[in-house]
Amino acid sequence: MLLSLLLRTNRRERACLVLGTTLLIIQVILFVRARFTETRYFCWAPFHSEARYTIDATIGGRALNDDEIARRYVLERYYWDKASRTNWELNAIAHVIDTVRATEAALLPSERAAVVVTYRVNGRPPERWHSP
Repeated sequence: MLLSLLLRTNRRERACLVLGTTLLIIQVILFVRARFTETRYFCWAPFHSEARYTIDATIGGRALNDDEIARRYVLERYYWDKASRTNWELNAIAHVIDTVRATEAALLPSERAAVVVTYRVNGRPPERWHSP
């Protein structure tokens, strides 16, 4: 059916049809992949998680304050709780960790921070991720 449709259309329509079909196939592949991984970029997969997290970062023995951490990792603080120093993420915590990891990897080794992300997903016991 797709082949007969391709043969009956002009060049521009054929290109649009191929492009649209390709994008849909990519979306299906990413949707299936998302069911088995924590990162769910560029797909329609639901996150179904709520994470509360705190980031501690130290550069050259000096601990960064909360404002410096927010600026460094460009993390929005819409749900920031100053008393507990926690932020809230409706997406997978992997997105926060990926942001921290990518930021640190982009810096010169002398400018990198020692980072600890303490988080709780869906009310489970706290976990920690650290770099390096």
